[in-house]
Amino acid sequence: MNQHIKSLYDEAQKLTAVEREELAEMLLQSLDPEPANEKAWAEEADRRWRSHVSAGGTTMDAFAAIDEAREQIKRRT
Repeated sequence: MNQHIKSLYDEAQKLTAVEREELAEMLLQSLDPEPANEKAWAEEADRRWRSHVSAGGTTMDAFAAIDEAREQIKRRT
């Protein structure tokens, strides 16, 4: 890691967790200057979800899915 990046990192560590999260989001967004890409991914995800549901696929609330996965892990240990 070059010294300039290390210095920026050290300064960022002085921020609150919320501020670091906001900074990280800004940096990530700066890597993809094409908002059309984000829109295209969202449209593709929606298309896949609709296809899954229309084919009779089931869905589950994300929190319920996590709880179920945790229970399955507990039973294995």
